[in-house]
Amino acid sequence: MVPTPSLVLHKLEREIFDLSTTDKLWLLAQIAQQLQPPNPKISSLDQTLMEMANDPQIQQEIAVIEAEFAIAGMDGLSA
Repeated sequence: MVPTPSLVLHKLEREIFDLSTTDKLWLLAQIAQQLQPPNPKISSLDQTLMEMANDPQIQQEIAVIEAEFAIAGMDGLSA
C-alpha cells in the first residue's frame, strides 16, 4: 500500500508543474544529490559536473539557450 502524500507534497507538486524545464532539472539534481550518501570515491570529473550543474551562471546560460530554442518546440514534431 502506497502512503497518501501530505498536503505539503500536493502543494509542491502543483508548484513544480509550473516550473521551467531548467528549474525542474535543477530541482531534480538537488534532490538526487541529497539522497546520495557521501562518496569519497567520486571522480574529479563527476565532482566537476556536479559543481557545474549547481552553478547559477551555468544554469542561467542554459535558460538562455532553452529560450532561444523554444521556437523549435512549437514545430509540431514530437521528440
